[in-house]
Amino acid sequence: MRKAIRACWAMAILGAPLVTAAVAADPPPAAPAQAATSPIISSHQIDRYRAISELQNKVKEDPKSLADWIIMGELAHEVALDLPADEADKYYRMSLDAYEKALALAPNNPGLKAAVQFAKDQSQGQKELEGSRAQATQTYLDARRRDLAATNYNPSVRVTSPPMPSRTVPAGGAVSPAPAPPVYSTYTYRPLYSPMTTTPYTFRQYSSAYYPANYYAPGMAPVSAQRFLMQTPVNAPVQQPVPRGTPPR
Repeated sequence: MRKAIRACWAMAILGAPLVTAAVAADPPPAAPAQAATSPIISSHQIDRYRAISELQNKVKEDPKSLADWIIMGELAHEVALDLPADEADKYYRMSLDAYEKALALAPNNPGLKAAVQFAKDQSQGQKELEGSRAQATQTYLDARRRDLAATNYNPSVRVTSPPMPSRTVPAGGAVSPAPAPPVYSTYTYRPLYSPMTTTPYTFRQYSSAYYPANYYAPGMAPVSAQRFLMQTPVNAPVQQPVPRGTPPR
């Protein structure tokens, strides 16, 4: 009886490495890959004047293009905020006209009703806005003069960082693509020269941030910043527009 028991134990001990090897040869199931987060594109990356010109041509061909009227209203308002007061009125009127044209196509759309009212209120309160911005302008100039004197008169440029694409993170012991919320930073300022770096900040660095190389991957349709902010309003700060290009005639 004891010999039989010893024989069973011996077989169990000898068989243990085989079981272990079999388990080791069968890797754990990898975590299911998740879809990458769509990249984001915003109006700060584009030539808004060129876009407005293209939209004007588009609505001439198709006056019932609701999306194009809305985009024109959005971009015209952005442009107006960056123009001198004597030039801005043209684009404020363009924005209101575009929203009214859109509302005529979709008269029950509450968003378009709000946009038309906003544009009308903007027009009526323009003088007040101009006065507020004029006061802020003088305050900024005074502050910037003091700051330059305190920093050896080192100029800076307003820059933007491109959104970070989805990253790979460990998941269940394996590395698999996992969507990470795109980090779309607000504008910042950086000096054109810093003693902490060996080379100055270049225009190539500045311009490449508007449309990052290899960021908009083939087969991955970008999402507009407006839509992304509607989906995750807390996680993404609002971008400020950057004037680019030449106003359309």
